[in-house]
Amino acid sequence: MGKEFNGVLGCDYFGAYRKYMRQFDVLVRFCLAHLIRDVKFLMALPDRENQAYGRRVRDSLRELFGVIHRRDKLTAADFRKALEAARQQVLKAATVRVPKRNHANNLAKRFREHGEAYFRFITTPGIEPTNNLAEQAIRFVVIDRRITLGTRSETGRRWYACDLVSYMELKDHFPPKTVFGPASNRETDRRSPRTSAGQRGPVSQYEHGARPTD
Repeated sequence: MGKEFNGVLGCDYFGAYRKYMRQFDVLVRFCLAHLIRDVKFLMALPDRENQAYGRRVRDSLRELFGVIHRRDKLTAADFRKALEAARQQVLKAATVRVPKRNHANNLAKRFREHGEAYFRFITTPGIEPTNNLAEQAIRFVVIDRRITLGTRSETGRRWYACDLVSYMELKDHFPPKTVFGPASNRETDRRSPRTSAGQRGPVSQYEHGARPTD
């Protein structure tokens, strides 16, 4: 992404995304799943006022997701109406009767400044309310990085990036038992140590003797 990006950025509330949003006037959809984790944090605090505030916001979010889960049972008009009502309830729960506690005030401030960004999926077709699909898509990369500790050089990073792209392309065109790429087989990693340049040896392989066809 750069200055020319004109889509909707789905992300969590990490400061770097907010800076990018401010600098380049980018539309953002903040992830509701990450928001729920922050609300649960409030509920786990020892202070009862924070807990009560967190429960109010959590209950309003449950109503919102309840509407989303009933989408197939509602007409398009009824679904939009129910979503809007649920959105208003979330905003009210997050910004009204906020206890004078730092954590609660931080969440309330977040909604006052960027509340609409949590509901961008309502007005933008094709946008999901959470980052779940994107995070599932890159989960194998995270697991591989944790196991192998990544690469050590620019050369290794370029090689690894190409390997990941190849894996993503191949896995969409071959049966599930045909496994490719860095997450496919740890035996391959053990047989193919990193080179002095920071690269690993080739790790792509075909299980059960499978081979791609031309």
